[in-house]
Amino acid sequence: METPFSYRLLRLLFRPFILGGVLFIFLLPTIAHAQITLDGSLGPKGPLTGPAYAIDAKVGQLRGNNLFHSFGQFNVHTGESATFTGPSTVENVIGRVTGGQQSFIDGQLRSEMPKANLYLLNPSGVLFGPNATLDVPGSFHVSTADYLRMADGAKFSANLSQESVLTSAPPAAFGFLSSNPAPITIQGSTLHVPEGKTLSVVGGDIQITGGSLSAPHGQINLASVASAGEVIPTVSEQGPDLQLGGFSRLGKIEASQGAHINTDGEGGGSVVIRAGRLVVDNATISSNTQGNVDGARVGIDAQIAEEVTITNAGRIETVVAGAGNGGDVRLAAGNVDGSGSATIGSTTLPNSTGTGGSTELKVTQLRLTDGARIDTSTNGT
Repeated sequence: METPFSYRLLRLLFRPFILGGVLFIFLLPTIAHAQITLDGSLGPKGPLTGPAYAIDAKVGQLRGNNLFHSFGQFNVHTGESATFTGPSTVENVIGRVTGGQQSFIDGQLRSEMPKANLYLLNPSGVLFGPNATLDVPGSFHVSTADYLRMADGAKFSANLSQESVLTSAPPAAFGFLSSNPAPITIQGSTLHVPEGKTLSVVGGDIQITGGSLSAPHGQINLASVASAGEVIPTVSEQGPDLQLGGFSRLGKIEASQGAHINTDGEGGGSVVIRAGRLVVDNATISSNTQGNVDGARVGIDAQIAEEVTITNAGRIETVVAGAGNGGDVRLAAGNVDGSGSATIGSTTLPNSTGTGGSTELKVTQLRLTDGARIDTSTNGT
């Protein structure tokens, strides 16, 4: 029987203190009752009241359409919620975690501002549990970057010893200063953003075990880095892009145990992946075009510096299931190793009239075994 996430979380938190009984007793009230705290750098200092945490604009700082928050700790446990509120004009809610502890999220993150995107920055790591969900009207971006660089060059740093400048300019890049950026772990979570919006996961190693990441007719950004540099979201003629500035090493992204990463919808969106290694083990990365709307020009754009491994019926694919045209699959890597009925390709389903996308691989070495295949097929009209 699988151990409940809440128990595993408590065991992880308390394990270092088992041998220090007195120390454990003093730490327990802090852990139990101060899951979200304000660090005092942008307003009041101290814990917020849960389990339904209300995070109002009054405890942060407004600059134009940007609302900045600064937390010492940011944890939302099972059955809890954290709701951001503020003026309806806010376009970006930008929260940093400065206390040096990983964030554990197994509840719901919400925003009541009708057009606000939500950024969560914690360079000490982020873990999402099986009960983690999103209820935000805009895009959601989670990162273990050390700072967020704005379009005017100002930086909002998660290290209080570094200078931060609050501006009204939109976010432009995720900046990493460490040679070993912290990981982001997603365990069975259901992280969905509204149609046409973006879901970004940008950090050190990224592990997605079960659950789903979904941005219907929108965009998913996955970037794993292993040195200092900047991840810069851009748009090129081909579509969305993630430029990696200055990184000497990239990290690993692993999707497994039925995980589904997708931009499926009325016109499929784009999944953009940048990493040193990509593992798709009994998981699916897809951009499926449904209905009468054309999908993104490039449905899946994966640029992997070293190796891609696809196993146990893992799939990287675009599918047309209607009259809209499907997006391309573009995969660039050093080596690609597929096995166990793995599939890379694009397909048009029966009774569909849209044109399927193309499949393009640029690799040094390609190895397909045990039923693995590259498949571009048309089954409709």
